[in-house]
Amino acid sequence: VRVGAQAAVTEVGRSPYVALPKSWEEYLRGLHGQDRYLVTRAERELQKWAGRDEVRLGREPTPEELAEGKRILQTLHQERWQERGDEGVFASARFSRFHDEVMSELLKGNEGKLDLLWLTVKGEPIAAVHNLVFRGKVYFYQSGRKLDVPKGVKPGISIHAFALRKAIDEQLREYDFLNGLSQYKRKLATGTHALVCLRAVAPNLRARAVEAAWKLGEAAVEQRRAWRKSRPPA
Repeated sequence: VRVGAQAAVTEVGRSPYVALPKSWEEYLRGLHGQDRYLVTRAERELQKWAGRDEVRLGREPTPEELAEGKRILQTLHQERWQERGDEGVFASARFSRFHDEVMSELLKGNEGKLDLLWLTVKGEPIAAVHNLVFRGKVYFYQSGRKLDVPKGVKPGISIHAFALRKAIDEQLREYDFLNGLSQYKRKLATGTHALVCLRAVAPNLRARAVEAAWKLGEAAVEQRRAWRKSRPPA
């Protein structure tokens, strides 16, 4: 940091994660009682619904299968968000192009690794998750799940349970849910990382003016978010 600059570190979020143990049973023992029950019950209800049909987990698609995996992920993601009155991230053509390029590169396995999983019951995909694997860690990125399922079936919990099992079997070190304290993340995680922002402002008028403008912009964004949350549903 330049001499005389004003520096500040602020916490901007929390990232739930699982320090992966050596076995699935050890992971379950590390959860709180109610959270452990949530996971084991989700497994039972899924098997009960499937009956004699096999619960299938599509994983690590070949280049030929990637298009099908992306279609499943995007369809289930959009279905979930549209039910909330939102379009979902894949409604953006720019985001979709970026996503396609990243997934294709990750499939080559040069730096990181693509972990695209989808759960199929009775011949129909009910959940999908897109994870990134890098240097022994799994990073949860995008997901989607079917809404029209029997009561008690939790596709979102189930797909993450399968992904966690897979990561444990591959002897990876950590499963990071990334930013956000959604209930399902808190239920499945065994700890949280702090996410911080470091800002340094040079000791001159121009830098301080830019900082003031940035703060005004951030305040406007927060006001916009608060207004959207306070709006009554359409």
